[in-house]
Amino acid sequence: MTLHDHDGAHFIAHDYHVTAPTAAKPTIGIRREDPARIWERRCPLTPHAVHELIERDGVDVLVEDCDRRVWTGKDFATAGVSVVENLAPAHIILGIK
Repeated sequence: MTLHDHDGAHFIAHDYHVTAPTAAKPTIGIRREDPARIWERRCPLTPHAVHELIERDGVDVLVEDCDRRVWTGKDFATAGVSVVENLAPAHIILGIK
């Protein structure tokens, strides 16, 4: 189907599929530090950042427990994150390389 805008230019209109708002919430997983790299304490997101994702954006966040990370599993749990052993349910997994 060809349509015309107010200046007479031609463009083609397409029908696109839009996901219903009831679709599953995205789940982000934060992986633990590599056991071989004992000096690393980094983390891709802070507990505050994940709290914002959960509260403002409705995202589920999972974090693998890691005793070396700069923020503890308890810090993340306080922010509303689920501390887990396996990130299999996550749609996106974050880590630092």
